[in-house]
Amino acid sequence: MKSKNFMSLINKWQQEGVVTPEQAAYMQAELEHTTSERSGKLFISAIGLIGALTLSSGVLLMIASNWSALGKPIQLFLSLLMPVVPISFAYYRLVVQGHTGISGRAANVLGVALIGGSIAMIAQIYHLEANYTSFLWTWTALAAPFILVFRREENVAFVAITLAISLFLSLIDMLEIFDDEQAFSITVSLGALLYAAVLYGLGSLLRQSMVWKASARVLRLMSAPLATATLFIMTFEFYARAILDLNYRDPSIAWVPVSVILNLVFIGFAVFVLIRALRYQEERLAFNAVRVLGLYLVVKYFTLFSTMLETGLLMTLGGLIFISGAWYLERNKQRLLSLLRSKAHVAPTAPSQFAPNSVNNYE
Repeated sequence: MKSKNFMSLINKWQQEGVVTPEQAAYMQAELEHTTSERSGKLFISAIGLIGALTLSSGVLLMIASNWSALGKPIQLFLSLLMPVVPISFAYYRLVVQGHTGISGRAANVLGVALIGGSIAMIAQIYHLEANYTSFLWTWTALAAPFILVFRREENVAFVAITLAISLFLSLIDMLEIFDDEQAFSITVSLGALLYAAVLYGLGSLLRQSMVWKASARVLRLMSAPLATATLFIMTFEFYARAILDLNYRDPSIAWVPVSVILNLVFIGFAVFVLIRALRYQEERLAFNAVRVLGLYLVVKYFTLFSTMLETGLLMTLGGLIFISGAWYLERNKQRLLSLLRSKAHVAPTAPSQFAPNSVNNYE
């Protein structure tokens, strides 16, 4: 929650008599102090990070300009050193000092990302032939242990992304289905949905873990767009024709019921994501689900009815429909949110919960 939202909440408490004006003033002052202190720390960390990146870039440029003059042992040493330095700094900041600031987290991501650069440089030095699939699998295998070392959501997200790409390329190489549109469409879509289900399952399994709670949330949030994008692609006519092995010259309408079913599945999934997001108070995910549903309605509106009406009339009616829908949702937003959150929302039981020092608990 943003600071301005906390300010509005404190003002609401004061107006309702939950806190006294003196308590509200104290809470607002404490919140402003904490916010300014945090902003100052972020600014200093950003300056330090820019300086570190500038220094690193300068060193890398100096090495690159003299790369051909260096022997292979020195080249190998520098290639191995490239990810070791930021990872060591990240370990010192995040694990030894227990500081979760931006400098350690940025070094963590940078070091894990540079593992791929180190692998590529070693392959170039010794003229090793490797395809993208083996390269990504090696990168993923070397990056995975740092999930247990740092226990940060950045590492979990990074490995999840590289693992997804590695699995996709391995699937393509193993099945060799580029020339078979039907097999390609079915295999890739089912594989993406299965991977999204695994991410969501792991995220739900670790939801109550204090150590992996943030990482579990990242996995759940990553599964939603992957499944949504896959199901959205599956709602189009070309996908239904592809899985039935029908081209556009084929007069058969067997694809129509299949497309209808896939569209209903997409709508049901989007509504499911919206309800779950509101239940667990993931407002950003809930708004994204609403945006996806809006995008879906716009796309389907034009693809289904664009040949039935004049373009001007189509856009006029469409504009009126969506403006009316937005007006209705805005008027009933609070009632809908309260209805969907009723199971997860826990109201405060006593005014004493809002003592002056309680504002720090929200930060």
